[in-house]
Amino acid sequence: MSGSIPVDIRGLSFLELLRLDDNQLTGPIPGAVGDLTNLSHLSVYFNQLTGSIPPEIGQLEALTYLNLISNSLTGIIPSEVGELNSLVSLHIARTSVRGTIPSEVGLLTSLEVFNLYSNQLTGTIPDEVGQLTALEQLALNSNQLIGCIPVEVGHLTSLRQLSLLRNNLLTGSIPSELAHLLHLELLSLRNNPLNGTIPNEFGHLNNLVALFIGDNSLTGTIPTEVGQLTALVLLHLYRNQLTGTIPSELGQVTTLEVLYLYSNQLTGTLPRAIGQLTAIESMALYDNHLSGSIPIEVKKLTALELFSFRSNQLSVRKYT
Repeated sequence: MSGSIPVDIRGLSFLELLRLDDNQLTGPIPGAVGDLTNLSHLSVYFNQLTGSIPPEIGQLEALTYLNLISNSLTGIIPSEVGELNSLVSLHIARTSVRGTIPSEVGLLTSLEVFNLYSNQLTGTIPDEVGQLTALEQLALNSNQLIGCIPVEVGHLTSLRQLSLLRNNLLTGSIPSELAHLLHLELLSLRNNPLNGTIPNEFGHLNNLVALFIGDNSLTGTIPTEVGQLTALVLLHLYRNQLTGTIPSELGQVTTLEVLYLYSNQLTGTLPRAIGQLTAIESMALYDNHLSGSIPIEVKKLTALELFSFRSNQLSVRKYT
């Protein structure tokens, strides 16, 4: 379908579900949608809609699902979004909305999915996000956010996915309070100028499958507690300023398939325990200061497809 969403849509007063996804609709979202007070599901993703998100959207008290992904929307996210008390899923991503994340989002206490990725949002992450205790997925990546990661994010104990990566400018240290997120499966903070150390408390995140904190300015050592992450499959710590040795406890993470530690300042030898990573497929250790011989236990890594260790002082023995 092409054309615009007609203002006359306000006449559909009993409408509960409106899906106009994946068309070629243009023009604005009319403020008339605010008259559809029985609407529980509004989805217009993958269109060419323009203009601002109408503040009248806050009148949809029955709305549980809102998806505006992949349009050409501009303007700000209206504070009236905070009046959508029944909202469970909020998707405003891949648009050109700008401005700050309104603090009123903290009123959406039923929210489980909160996706604002790939926009032009600025300012800080509001502390009020910590009030969304039902939240399972929070994606604010690929914006222009600044400031620290609020410690209040540690209150989101139902959270399974937290993504703040790419194009943001988040500073400060990684709050140890994130270790309270015991259901967390994905933590992605890469490509920010975060500093400080990797919290030892991350060893409590027993459900973590993917930890992406590469491309930051992290210092200190790789905590030995990483060996407690027994569900971990992907570990990216590359392009930081990490020092010290690769902990032998890493060998306890037998689920690990990808290990990227390249472009740090790691020293010492490769631990023999690395031979316990029998599921490992890709291991990149290059651009460090590692030394000594590559241990014979590497021969046990039969799933290994990529092993890159250039720009170190490692030597290779011929094992028979």
